[in-house]
Amino acid sequence: MSYIRLAKIEDAAIMSRIHALTWKEAYKGLIPQEYLNGISEDRWIKPFIEALSNKLHEAAIINNGETDTGCVCFGKSRDGEAGYGEIISIYVLPAYWSTGQGYELMNFALNRLKKQNFDYCHLWVLEGNTRALNFYEKYGFRSDNKVRIINIAGVNLRELRYSIKL
Repeated sequence: MSYIRLAKIEDAAIMSRIHALTWKEAYKGLIPQEYLNGISEDRWIKPFIEALSNKLHEAAIINNGETDTGCVCFGKSRDGEAGYGEIISIYVLPAYWSTGQGYELMNFALNRLKKQNFDYCHLWVLEGNTRALNFYEKYGFRSDNKVRIINIAGVNLRELRYSIKL
């Protein structure tokens, strides 16, 4: 049986590992492969420590009873829109895709945001990330037609914003 706990600073390495391993699979064909191959499991430790210690956002980790298998980061919208929370990232290790763990993490994060009096929540998703888009749409998120360009490894990529009413 899985359980979810709020992440602590000591969990930064676990979250970084989950991000690294998931990126390598989830973004194949979307982000240059050379870049994905170069992602180390400790890449996001420092940013997670900073975000958690400065309370920039919250994070939670799901454990399947044996190992930590996914995490979600969430908080006040980084876009600065009043009343909006944001799912900053949500990743489940590829071996645990389609097991309901992403759904459990999303429920946890949205419930926390609702308790913090946010009326809406949005997230950004890489255009072409069909698995993620299908998950978000099935959950109830809808495109709000906002687009931004990000640059990864010298390649401009489009991110789409999806929102949901809490």
